[in-house]
This record gives sequence, structure tokens and C-alpha cells, in this order.
Amino acid sequence: MSVSLTVDQALQQAIKLHRAGDLQEAERIYRAILSAVPNHPDANHNLGVLIVQAQQPSAALPHFKAALETNPHHQQFWLSYIYALIQAGRQETARQALEQGRQRGLKGDAVEILARQLLPALPADPGAKKKSPKSKPSKGDTTVRKTGQHGYPGTKETNAMAALFNRGRHVEAEALARKITKRFPLFGFGWKALGAALAAQGRTEESLEPKRKAAVLLPMDAEAKTNLGNTFKLLGRLEEAEASYRCGLELKPDLAEAYCNLGSTLIDLGRLEESEACCRRVLEIQPDYFEAHLNMGLALQEQGRLSEAEDCYRRALEIRPDSPEAYSNLLFTMNYSTRHHPLHQLEVARRYGRIVAKKVQMRFPARQCMPQPERLRVGLVSGDIRNHSVGYFLESLIMQIDRSRVELIAFPTHARTDDLTVRIKPYFVFWKPLFGLNDEAAARLIHSEGVHILLDLSGHTAHNRLPVFAWKPAP
Repeated sequence: MSVSLTVDQALQQAIKLHRAGDLQEAERIYRAILSAVPNHPDANHNLGVLIVQAQQPSAALPHFKAALETNPHHQQFWLSYIYALIQAGRQETARQALEQGRQRGLKGDAVEILARQLLPALPADPGAKKKSPKSKPSKGDTTVRKTGQHGYPGTKETNAMAALFNRGRHVEAEALARKITKRFPLFGFGWKALGAALAAQGRTEESLEPKRKAAVLLPMDAEAKTNLGNTFKLLGRLEEAEASYRCGLELKPDLAEAYCNLGSTLIDLGRLEESEACCRRVLEIQPDYFEAHLNMGLALQEQGRLSEAEDCYRRALEIRPDSPEAYSNLLFTMNYSTRHHPLHQLEVARRYGRIVAKKVQMRFPARQCMPQPERLRVGLVSGDIRNHSVGYFLESLIMQIDRSRVELIAFPTHARTDDLTVRIKPYFVFWKPLFGLNDEAAARLIHSEGVHILLDLSGHTAHNRLPVFAWKPAP
């Protein structure tokens, strides 16, 4: 038992070092474990991952094979092995391994990434073509390169990229991340930083591919899996978001962000009791986690437990007094309560308005719309242009509009569509989704369309974008 515990402790120490970027020391410990326990599956797998990160996929293959032989039911072992085969230029062997893995139940988004070869920019092992098929790797092939063009960038360049992001200089962080990923396409942190920089600019769809690559290249990074889940959620791909969050939690069971975002996703999937359980787990880990109180309120609200939901929103406001989201949810819940005088509700609404207005950095100095147009251009902002009470009323209204005098632009705030969406879409001259865009980016999009009148169809209901109106993107 003591020997097993010692190996376990050593493995955890190596993983911690690996995550922190101290690859040399992590490699030393992995190899020490394998000297004592040659078939240790996790040590073999993690060492293989480390060698792939140093752009030597061929040298990693024996370690991935050893891990799989010991535990052929572990999905990540299959993914890492197939990925390394692709990078080593052994496409046919990779296809065979993929088929074998699928026969054992291998599935999910990461599997499809590999199956469709969605990482064409990642090159094969630089030395693979120079060796004959029968040649054995030399001793030097297992030596992990630490810096330079063959492995990953130096600490100075990596720190500069992180510093730019942390200072809010996201455009510059994006530019540096693009340079780094071009030179070091197997450097997972570079893809992770690129995805984060794009997401911070409201470019959600563009951030998906870098985040996917980061999740594959950093198989032990729970945060990379969570970041990918966040993007899937914003794009309305809820099942994929749930795959991603649960993967992150397998790697790091106490990751509060992954639990919280999983709880939010489960609300959208209608699994309210599961969502409530996730939120309670977050609050066990971190009692002052603002978003967990917010999501708990939503889960309780959807179950009709309005008094409890209101308490959650007020607790959230104690933690973050200037939160528009918490005020908006509180205002929605207060509509169904007789506990408050209307003047109190009005004051809460005004407080919300002041907070939202204060967050606006600028209002547009000039208008894009024509002052005397032939047709009035009207924009409709809603998350419910579908089978929903808003959608039903809207459909009956816009059928009566004289399209020679009024042209409509839809600004949907949610990705969900259905048969009503299909019926109603032809009545709009443009369909410009806002989901995935931050408030500033959404306001700029609306302003660029030359809208004369902008209408909100959501109030404080789900998927509203009321803060966008504070930017005054239309007259």
C-alpha cells in the first residue's frame, strides 16, 4: 500500500508540474515512475502527451500503446494515440486505430475532430520522412526539446502573450498568439490563448476552432475543456457543451467554473433538478461564487420556487452589487410576487438602468441610417422568434406590415430555431444574430445596419439584450 501511495503521490506531483509548464521536471518524474512500474497507464500516457507537445509524436507512440494495452477502455488514451499517429504521418494506422476505438465505444466531439482531420495545419514529425519504415528511433528521439522552433516558444514570449490578455489588450494578444501558433502548431497554450483572445472580442464562432485544438493538444487541462464548453454553450450547442464540461470535471472534480457552467447548460436543457445539484456543489466549493447563485436562482425560478429564487438573486447582488444580470433576473421574478410595492419595483428597475448606462463606454456620434428614407428600417431584438408566445404574436403582426414602407431586420439573441422561425424569416430583409457577440459588438452591428427604430421584444425574460440599447445604436 505504501509503495502504491508513493507512486500515486509522484504521479500527482508530475501532473502538477506538467500543468504548470515545467516539462523537464515532469518528464523526469514520469520516467522514474515507469522505471518502477513499466506498465503504469497514466504515467505512460502523460509522458506521451509531454513528448507530443515537444513535437516528437513518433517517439510518443510506444507510451500511448503501453497505456492502451493496460487500459483499453480509457477514451483519452485512444484519442492521444490516434492524434499522435496522425502527427507522425501514419494516416492508415490512425484510421485503423480510430475504427478499433469506435468498436470499443469511442465517441464524441474530439473523435469527430480527428476523424475529419480538422487539424490540417499541424505537421507530421519533422524526422518521420527521413527515416526508413524499419528504422528504430535513436536514443535522442525521446529527448524532449524545451524551446525553439522544434518545440514551443520561450517563457518570455509566452508571458508577453498572457500579459497582453490580462491587461485587456485582446487584439494584440490575438496577433501574438497567431504568430506563436503558426511557428509552434503543437503548442496547446498558444491555441488556448488565441481562443480566449477571440472570445474576449465577442468573436465566438471564430474562437471555436482554436479552443478545439487546445482541448485536443492539452488533454489534461480541465480549463481548456471548460473554455470549449463555454463556446459551445454560446453557440446553442448544448449537448456538446455538456460533453466538454463533464470532461473538464473528470480531470478536475473541484473546478467550480465547470460545475457552474454545466448547471447553466442543464437549465437550458430543461434538467432543472440536475442543475440545482450542480449549483449546490459549486457553492460547497466556493460559497461566494456569484454565477452559482445566479444559476441557482434560475433553476429554482423555473421550478416555480420564486421566493427562493429571489433570495438567490439578492445574495448574488450582495456579492456583485453592480450586476445587470442579477438585477434583470430579480426584476423578472418580482413580476410574479405580491411582496413588493410597485414603487419599490420601479426603483429597482431604475437602479438597473443606471448600472447598465454606466457600463457604456461610448454612444455613437453619427447615424448610419438615412434621415428621410423611402422605407423605415426597423430592427427587432428577441430570443424568441420561434414557437413561443412572442413568436406567435410577432407572426400575426408582421404579416400585416406594408413592406413597401417598412423593412424589418431581425436581431435574434438565441440560436434556437424551429418551424415558426422558418415561416417568419422571409418577412425580414436581413437576419443578423447577436448571440455570441458582447454588448459593444452587438451594438456596432446594429448601428452598421442603419436601423431607424430598434425594438426590444424580451424585457427581463431569458436571452434579453437590454444593455445593448444603452449604447443607443439607433435613433
